[in-house]
Amino acid sequence: MAEGSLQAQLDGVLKGEEPPNLARKNTRQSITKAQDNSEKTADIELFLSTGIKYADLGHSIKPWALHERWSLAITEELWRIGDFERENGIPIGPLCDRENDTNLSKSQRGFLEFVIIPFFKAVVRAFPIREPCMKNLDANFKRWSAYPTSAQAAPVFQANYGSPRST
Repeated sequence: MAEGSLQAQLDGVLKGEEPPNLARKNTRQSITKAQDNSEKTADIELFLSTGIKYADLGHSIKPWALHERWSLAITEELWRIGDFERENGIPIGPLCDRENDTNLSKSQRGFLEFVIIPFFKAVVRAFPIREPCMKNLDANFKRWSAYPTSAQAAPVFQANYGSPRST
């Protein structure tokens, strides 16, 4: 009998062999399953990295008092990095120069407009239940628009919250 005949396939099954067409189907299923697993892994990685980013940037969707406090503390931290860079003759990184990067209103609005708002809009598209967070984000953006352009983080932070080192 020809190897591809029905009888040959049945004989093979009775001997515990896999029929050629079933082997092809299982191979296709294996490839599909591997692709599904790869997609699931990518989905899980995207979900986890989004969650970490959400937590990292989450102060932006908090009520103003918390958001402002975090923003000022982060700005002070960046300026301390710049101080270290200046003292060690290292080029000062963006937003790290306490002598030149003093327009908090401008830097915070830029950060919100180009980083935070697009990120949280994408989160809300994926997780509509997070829509309420956009109200605080919009309110915070408006508050930064009204913020004094000459305000420096350290004095404002210290006046409102005490020494940044103690928090």
